[in-house]
Amino acid sequence: MRGGDPTENAYNAFIRTFAQQKGLPLADAFDAMKTAQADHETKTPSAPKTPPYLTIADGTHMNPRGNQVIA
Repeated sequence: MRGGDPTENAYNAFIRTFAQQKGLPLADAFDAMKTAQADHETKTPSAPKTPPYLTIADGTHMNPRGNQVIA
C-alpha cells in the first residue's frame, strides 16, 4: 500500500470507475488501507513511518494489522 505511485493510483481509479460503470460491487481494500494508515498517523504522529503500520517492509504485502483491516 504505497499509495504514492502514480501508476498504482491510476490503476485503482480505473478499477473503481470500471466497477461503477458495469454496476459491479467493489471491495475497495486500497482505500480502506489508506484510511486506516492515515487514522493511525493522526492518532500517533510521533510513531515512526517505517516499517509501515499495516504492511511489511515492502509496503505492499499486509502484516497482521493490515489483514485485520481487510477482514
